[in-house]
Amino acid sequence: MEGQEGQGAEAAGRDFSTLSERIRYGLEKSGITPLQLAKAAGVKNSVVENWLIGNNQSIKTNEAIEASFALGVNFMWLLTGRGGIEDRDRNDGLIALPYAEEDFLTFPVCRLEPQEDGADEVVPDRDAPPFCMHKGAMGGVDPTACIAFLMGDDSMEPRLLRTDTVLVRPCGGEPLRDHRTYAFIHAHRLLIRTILRPIAGGVVVRAANPDYPDEAIDERRLLGEIRVIGEVIARCGPVA
Repeated sequence: MEGQEGQGAEAAGRDFSTLSERIRYGLEKSGITPLQLAKAAGVKNSVVENWLIGNNQSIKTNEAIEASFALGVNFMWLLTGRGGIEDRDRNDGLIALPYAEEDFLTFPVCRLEPQEDGADEVVPDRDAPPFCMHKGAMGGVDPTACIAFLMGDDSMEPRLLRTDTVLVRPCGGEPLRDHRTYAFIHAHRLLIRTILRPIAGGVVVRAANPDYPDEAIDERRLLGEIRVIGEVIARCGPVA
């Protein structure tokens, strides 16, 4: 089928034109249950049930991000049915997809630059290729406010690779929300963590790498040594 590059033998010949079939394949591939998927995506069990039986053929961008992590599949494939399926083969080919050029938004990739006062400034990374994203995947987010970052050191393999790029929506003073993934700055490094639950004066966060234990971050660290950049609304691998 067109647009199904990178698929395994078990996916050959299957029709992934509907969200329900993509969800079913992801569950088979990952071995997790619909209940576990609902928890990972931050939705009710009934939402996953409706995805599976075809009553709901739409998925929000933030839900697709978390679901793709849990299922081990490509975020853009889960969201749109286009591009490579496999999570590790995330050369999404966003520019190469059969869409018109005007259907895409282009974001310059940024990096952190330490300052003399010890803070970090977000500056354009002129050596990195731009991040491209289909307008339909923005989910109503204002693209002019978004920032793209290359993962780099905090790669969180196998779910996030060093060559992956994340698109971040600055959240200002908004409270951090459960089961949403955020970009943080700590010790001059970009960190990507998912908020599990709030605790008194802080939050518990989870890394994409299962070898990293969950971590409690208290209010003192949130207000001091750790800086919240914003919510991760998309991720992809390098464009082939």
